[in-house]
Amino acid sequence: MRSSLFRRLGLLPALLAFLVAACGTTVPTEPTPTPDPTPAPVMVTETFEDTVVFGGEKVHLFTVSAGIVTTTLTAVEPDAAPELAVGVGSWDATAESCELILLSETAVPGTALVGTATTKVTLCVKVYDIGTIEEGGSVNYQVKVNHPEAGE
Repeated sequence: MRSSLFRRLGLLPALLAFLVAACGTTVPTEPTPTPDPTPAPVMVTETFEDTVVFGGEKVHLFTVSAGIVTTTLTAVEPDAAPELAVGVGSWDATAESCELILLSETAVPGTALVGTATTKVTLCVKVYDIGTIEEGGSVNYQVKVNHPEAGE
């Protein structure tokens, strides 16, 4: 029985040496490819200026690619001009109409509408009188739209 125990114990150092050697060995593998980061879209700012008359409206078109779209009423004239309605929506070319998605009916300079386009699309910004412009009166305005460049 002693010789059997010594034989077993004699194998123990060899087994431990093998396990220690196996732990330190690395198996070469192919490097995991790192996906290219999606480049940030090129942002552009379009400026639209026009005049809204009593009961009137103006529509401006622009094309964007996927990303954040920010539309801001930046100026009105005269300075004490009444509030205007400013909205952003999708352009329906068949009906030739701006289907509003975001809207502020109490827009003053600094009012911003922020949305996200999920694909390349033609959008519209609509500025109109909500009944605050006096009959025979008008308001000049400037709207800036910051959006991802549509590209080709």
